[in-house]
Amino acid sequence: MNGDATPTSTASLPRRHGLGWRRALSELAIVVAGILIALAVNNWTQARRDHAIEAHYLERLLADSNENLAALQQRIDLHTRRSDTLSRFASSLKDGTRRPTDAEVSEVLCRWFIQPALQLRRETYAELVSSGNLALLRDVQLRSLLEQAETRHAEWERLDRLTSNILPQVTAPLERYRAWQLNPNSGNDVGCRFDFDGMRSDSAIPSMLAQLYRDQALNRAFRQQELAAVRAVHDRLLLVRSKP
Repeated sequence: MNGDATPTSTASLPRRHGLGWRRALSELAIVVAGILIALAVNNWTQARRDHAIEAHYLERLLADSNENLAALQQRIDLHTRRSDTLSRFASSLKDGTRRPTDAEVSEVLCRWFIQPALQLRRETYAELVSSGNLALLRDVQLRSLLEQAETRHAEWERLDRLTSNILPQVTAPLERYRAWQLNPNSGNDVGCRFDFDGMRSDSAIPSMLAQLYRDQALNRAFRQQELAAVRAVHDRLLLVRSKP
């Protein structure tokens, strides 16, 4: 009996060995499948979270662009009015045509340096860049347009710093003909009047007005470029937001 048992036991070893490998492979496949499913669920959850964050940023960027479009257009209109006033004022000094009103001249030549600064909404883009969340905006063209708008704004800031240093020297001849006065009944409290006859006889005044006109024209041109860049961002935001 013992002599016959050994061959039978030895023959069954490969079968048991094969069953062990199949069981191990099956368990490994279950483990791998579980890991893949967990990764897929995690990726799906993260994608949903990223999409929600992206949607939040898109809404904020759209609100910023709406405000910036209105603010830029108002500032462009201001530069246009001031350019027109300066042009008519220079013509009136030269050939005696009807000069602008005192209020118009005061806006340009009295309150030149105390105009409110134009505060554009740029916090959302700055946050996207500083937090590293800019990549959450999946639309490549939108990211490019945002960068272009920021570049346009930086160009205007360089121009503003340059002209802010030059304008006080340019307007120095004006002080001889400008008299400041308190005006409690005015919303600005302070106004000024000019000696137009004296300005008409001063050869430095036409050059000064021309330089001020050039400053307004430059600012308007840069703001128009910035407005076009912001409008392109705004239009792209509307398109991206409408996509499923």
